[in-house]
Amino acid sequence: KLANRAFFLFPALAMLFLSWSTESLQGLMVFALGAGLILYMASREKYSSSLIPYLFFIGGGLALATVFTSFLGAGPLGGSLEQYTLKLRGWYASFGIWAMLDSPLTGVGVDNYVSAFRRFKNEDFVLQYGSSLTTNNAHSTPAQIGATFGLVVFLLYCLLHLWILYRALKVISSRDTSQIYLKGIALLWIV
Repeated sequence: KLANRAFFLFPALAMLFLSWSTESLQGLMVFALGAGLILYMASREKYSSSLIPYLFFIGGGLALATVFTSFLGAGPLGGSLEQYTLKLRGWYASFGIWAMLDSPLTGVGVDNYVSAFRRFKNEDFVLQYGSSLTTNNAHSTPAQIGATFGLVVFLLYCLLHLWILYRALKVISSRDTSQIYLKGIALLWIV
């Protein structure tokens, strides 16, 4: 039993150390999300209270909203947690969404995001990041799929992920202790 715990504890501690030493706040957030979901699963298996899902959902949602808005430079921790790259990725994703809405049936095509980027970058973006900055990717899988393949494929992609998320949350919320491996797979997919 101790060897089993050490087998899982060592990679977790290594991830924490590497995230901290490289100042990867997203890595720390992923670790916290995973630890929170493991705590949730353990609480659900041990206690039968129907309040547990609501408490974790509300508490986790507030925590994620606070951290995410802080990464964007707003919120209570905005001054200390602001992430320049997250704002930039938000711009890239928005250009992908605009490209999808401009060509909803076919998108801009594979390997053509850079043309959409050049077309949709606006004056605000150029003033903030300069005119020479370019990218060939939306830095967001849903936005990239929408930009390259259009609205129909984007909606199918989102529906597939929502269905998987629903099923994963159902597995994680189960009190059945015999589904430990299925819970592990669901946890990995969510995190």
